[in-house]
Amino acid sequence: MRVFDFDGTIYDGESLFDLYLFSAKYNPKVLRYIAPVLRYVIKYKPKRFRELYGDNVRVDEFYTDSRFDQPMIDMARRAYMVKGNKIHQVK
Repeated sequence: MRVFDFDGTIYDGESLFDLYLFSAKYNPKVLRYIAPVLRYVIKYKPKRFRELYGDNVRVDEFYTDSRFDQPMIDMARRAYMVKGNKIHQVK
């Protein structure tokens, strides 16, 4: 199975961080919640993937544009980082 994850297709950049920075300008108290939110986001993708496709599915290739997908990179046999027109293997 090949899996593709390109967060920059609709919004250029990491929207979660940009939202936090925007919110922090108006209410700095939101910064105290960034650690639990990041932990959830990092754990969410592999968990949701397994819920949808089962525990026995093998990810042969994973393509992404973000290092925040490290848990999915770890799950895959081979992984590739995509930046613009360039693809390089990271695993």
